[in-house]
Amino acid sequence: MAPQLSITPPEEVQHPPVKDEHYVNWRAATDLRAPYRLAPEFLQGTKKNAVYDTAEAPLIVFINARSGGRVGPELAGVLARALGSSQVFDVSEQRPDQVLRQIWSNIEQQQQRGSSHAAAVRQRLRILVCGGDGTVAWVLKVIAQLQLQPQPAVAIMPLGTGNDLSRSFRWGPEFDWRWIKGHASIYSTLKRVADAPVTKLDYWQLRLLLPDGSFKPGHTYALEEAVGAGAEHQHQQQGIAGLSSSSSSAPVVVQGLFWNYFSIGADAQAAFNFHHLRDHHPML
Repeated sequence: MAPQLSITPPEEVQHPPVKDEHYVNWRAATDLRAPYRLAPEFLQGTKKNAVYDTAEAPLIVFINARSGGRVGPELAGVLARALGSSQVFDVSEQRPDQVLRQIWSNIEQQQQRGSSHAAAVRQRLRILVCGGDGTVAWVLKVIAQLQLQPQPAVAIMPLGTGNDLSRSFRWGPEFDWRWIKGHASIYSTLKRVADAPVTKLDYWQLRLLLPDGSFKPGHTYALEEAVGAGAEHQHQQQGIAGLSSSSSSAPVVVQGLFWNYFSIGADAQAAFNFHHLRDHHPML
């Protein structure tokens, strides 16, 4: 059975850009090479370095170009000029699940056709996620649900407020303009992504049994209804305090993946209220 994929982006991706003119400029821009690019197969035999070889660290970028005021769109423009716009994806328009599914399908097709590069690309591909914890977790969740093999390593460029995953893996507590100031800095930043050692990260699947559909949280993209799971847990309804046996609604099971931490109760409510406020007022 194909894995069920999240269809709703995190709130930090859905809120409008803080300064619309920067986002509009990024949308209208292209990388400097685009109008003049000549495919490598047409340059073979002209120079030694004109022969295509598999890149040391093939890289694609998922960026929340709406985040961080002018940081998001400007960073997207810098990365598009450095890597080529075809390798930079704005998650508000190009969903990670659709992009990664298509890339893996393309790789498999190339392997079936006997490409000598496809297997190497599959092994070496890395992903740079530019955004907050919600965007990073979204991409990690997609990789897990698509069951990509091997799982591509994920690097982080923090554009959020908390940036806990970025802090934990030493990518930094917040965005630093020096990372993209000039060609030398951009080269160093991308080289850091290419050379970073891979560290395993545990994640958990959480399943919650709810009395009926009215208890299903409507405020979070992270928890989704487990289709067909309610019936198998219906016999547990009698053992839950406060439930009425006359209720006609069946129990509902919701599930989701989480990284870093999971919380229930007053501290969870406080964290959610802050997160909700921050998404609606990104300049706070």
